[in-house]
Amino acid sequence: MEKDIVINCNYSKEELSKVTKHILLNSKIFKYLFVGLPIIFAINVASSEKTDSFFLDYIFPVLIVIVIWTYIYFRSIHTAKKRIISNSKNFENITLTVNKDSFIQEGQTFKIQNFWKEINKIKETKEWYLIFQNQNSAIPIFKKDLSENQNNDLKELFNSLDIKKSLL
Repeated sequence: MEKDIVINCNYSKEELSKVTKHILLNSKIFKYLFVGLPIIFAINVASSEKTDSFFLDYIFPVLIVIVIWTYIYFRSIHTAKKRIISNSKNFENITLTVNKDSFIQEGQTFKIQNFWKEINKIKETKEWYLIFQNQNSAIPIFKKDLSENQNNDLKELFNSLDIKKSLL
């Protein structure tokens, strides 16, 4: 593919929050916490001295795990939303220019060129393509912003790249 694919992006706070939640919930740390925290509490309950209270022995530890997990989840989402809102570049009209060597993000106040060899992976979902610069940071391309030809050209380009990818 020799031609450039030009995509005009106009992100909203809700869209960026949805992408952030997806990235957060699919991150390794959350997966480890989701499995590890209950295991730690199960070991603690199994090794602790039993009382005569079913609630204290079994229900309370489960409630503690749920409370901790809920706190971590909502605190992480809250922090991510604050970062999204505080970065004014997120709400500029952004033009992505994609070709076989790199892609360029260009807004009113910035221009960033990223080379494919520096990209960690590309993941496709029903709603967007995520171009991961590292494990926890991705640039979204919303499929609603693409024409049918652009979507096909992007998929063809992504399939030709020698990087980790997960395409539908």
